[in-house]
Amino acid sequence: MPGAAPASTTRIVIAFALLYVIWGSTYLAIGIAVTTIPPLTMAALRFLASGLVLHLYCRLRGEPPLTPAQWGAAALLGALLLLLGNGLVCLAERTIPTGIAALVICMTPLWMTLLSWLTRQSAAPRPWAWLGILCGIGGVAGLMLSRGHQAEALDYRALGWLVLASLAWSVGSVCSRLLPAPSSPLLASAGQMWCGGILLLIAAMALGETASWHHLPGHVSAASAWALLYLTVIGSLLGYGSYVFLLRHVASGLVSTYAFVNPVIAVFLGWLLHDEVITLRMLMAGGVIVLGVVLMVLAGPAPAAVQRRSGSQTQLRRPTR
Repeated sequence: MPGAAPASTTRIVIAFALLYVIWGSTYLAIGIAVTTIPPLTMAALRFLASGLVLHLYCRLRGEPPLTPAQWGAAALLGALLLLLGNGLVCLAERTIPTGIAALVICMTPLWMTLLSWLTRQSAAPRPWAWLGILCGIGGVAGLMLSRGHQAEALDYRALGWLVLASLAWSVGSVCSRLLPAPSSPLLASAGQMWCGGILLLIAAMALGETASWHHLPGHVSAASAWALLYLTVIGSLLGYGSYVFLLRHVASGLVSTYAFVNPVIAVFLGWLLHDEVITLRMLMAGGVIVLGVVLMVLAGPAPAAVQRRSGSQTQLRRPTR
């Protein structure tokens, strides 16, 4: 990715605020949307619509179209971030409470810190960070073993999807720093959304969701329709755009701190608006995951230099704080 011009502190703070609050609420919106809309179809509609709006906006501003290399990067990131990272969450939330889904996805900073080290974007994590990794893994294991009564029994397969979604999202986030991209974060987001939306649509057809498409107009509830609109306009255009912007200007580990706030918002909204039963054992396991994230991000050193590729040249650039 070409080196990005430094962003103002105000823009970074606003982007973080949007990311913290909006993405915490999207777990509930996904849970509501998939009650009457097939999950991968819902995600495909969301990102295709968002990508179209962003692309038209960028072209009206006179921004040049994506190059073939940038489209290739957008396709890879769309597959990692949206097809796997978001699509698997949509599948899992048919059987997993939205608050629990947010707690499992909270493992993302663990993966991102490790991957940043493995790709030499940061130094090796400190000893306390390794304890954070163990806490994160142990917390997910605790969720999988929580079966004190029926309300605590969780779908193992869906939990596995969430762990895979977290890992795929982390891989895509770290790779985004090394891939060719346009100078505009909005245009980069539009390309990723288009590619991710198309891939989600293909996956929906492959999994047989097309069989229910002709029933959608008469079977989609008003709540699901409003949730899809919220995900498209607020979750994608504002939330995802803020995330792509921050990845360009802030270290990966710092960007991933949204995982501290998102589970709290998701658990509260799920309990308040979706009648979700959150047991003490689930909260304890989720607390262990959050503790692991805190240890990992705070103990792990910030990247000393971020490798950015532009054409055939390689530059080292300190993350903008």
